Amino acid sequence: MTITLTDMADGGRSGAHLVVAFWGQSGSGKTLSALKFTRGLAGPDGKIGFLDTDNGRGRFYAKEQEAKGALYFNMPASAQRPSDFIECLRAFEDANVDAVLIDSASAEWLAVVAMADAARTKSGRPLEGLAKWRAPKAEHARFVQFLLNTKMHVILCLKAKSEYEQRKDDKGNQVILDHGPRPVMDDGFVYDATICGEVFDKGFIRFDHRMFGKLTGIPESIFAGKKVSVETGAAVAEWLNSKPRDYALNALERAARDAADGGTTPLRAFWEARSGQERSDLGKPLLEELKTIAAKVDAELSAVAQVEADMASLADPFGTGEAA
Repeated sequence: MTITLTDMADGGRSGAHLVVAFWGQSGSGKTLSALKFTRGLAGPDGKIGFLDTDNGRGRFYAKEQEAKGALYFNMPASAQRPSDFIECLRAFEDANVDAVLIDSASAEWLAVVAMADAARTKSGRPLEGLAKWRAPKAEHARFVQFLLNTKMHVILCLKAKSEYEQRKDDKGNQVILDHGPRPVMDDGFVYDATICGEVFDKGFIRFDHRMFGKLTGIPESIFAGKKVSVETGAAVAEWLNSKPRDYALNALERAARDAADGGTTPLRAFWEARSGQERSDLGKPLLEELKTIAAKVDAELSAVAQVEADMASLADPFGTGEAA
């Protein structure tokens, strides 16, 4: 691996992008708050997108001033797997969107859960335990990785559900404890988000300070004691010292990552087809990262092939030609 060290101060925070998760119960004000934040983050002349997963409910906000000029897509309920989300977000990328709002991104995680519950062996038997989660969680991981790699700001609205626990009290009686609302999303996602907070009372936000990814150094005073607004997003953008995106380079980087996601052979073919200038623009550090990703994909594909072979042998353990 080739490692190139640079001065951390070069460029400052300029060019960084955010993954923001606003979660809350129905009526908390999270969608309108997120829309205002998205507009403020992109700026008055920036291009924003709205990815609607809730049967067109996003159109309720079409007349809001912040929605003016926003690009919109109503994502069908039949196509809400992680790979479908990536396809939609790529369309927003291709349209040079600066910040995109997903409402609600909980649909992606619910699809992952459904995929795990539906997982079967080749002989049709339900998979259990870690086996049933292998493929769905791998697809979810690719979705999260896309969020972290895209140069768009991505703002995700997450639904909330109450979390209960049944346990015995000091006297040995069974009691139900209400831990309050929690976001409908993979538990680990809050640590990937740059900002993650619960929206309540029509737009105020509070942060769970146990969450490592809650602010990443962004001044909490931007949010404290006031409703999330266009000004909130603009203040965060100013803190980032935003600069214009290089859309052509973003597209080239995405194509490179797509090639790496296929393994070493597709990555090699992609690199060899690039001009000298394109290779220079991508740079050696990114190439080393892509090679690592491709090698991991090669290993995963090999492991999946081995698991399928093992499951096939279990389906006919005695070699009788009939499933067990």
